[in-house]
Amino acid sequence: MLEETYLKIISAKTAELFAAATKVGAILSKAENKEKDALEFYGRNLGLTFQIADDTLDYNAELKLFGKKLVKIFLKEKLPYQ
Repeated sequence: MLEETYLKIISAKTAELFAAATKVGAILSKAENKEKDALEFYGRNLGLTFQIADDTLDYNAELKLFGKKLVKIFLKEKLPYQ
């Protein structure tokens, strides 16, 4: 899988979820637009970082520890959430 494709997938999934969560918090606290935007940006980047770290653990984990069929994932070049 190309890096561009991977980043597009995780941007549309985990990063947007984190961005929405942080922005909702800012909206509910009646923050200024600048603060809302900053928190949304932070959440999006936190989501990207989280998903990259999680996927790295999936690919480098011992099979016993996570119980995933890592060889199948590698051979199909698919991420667990595709």
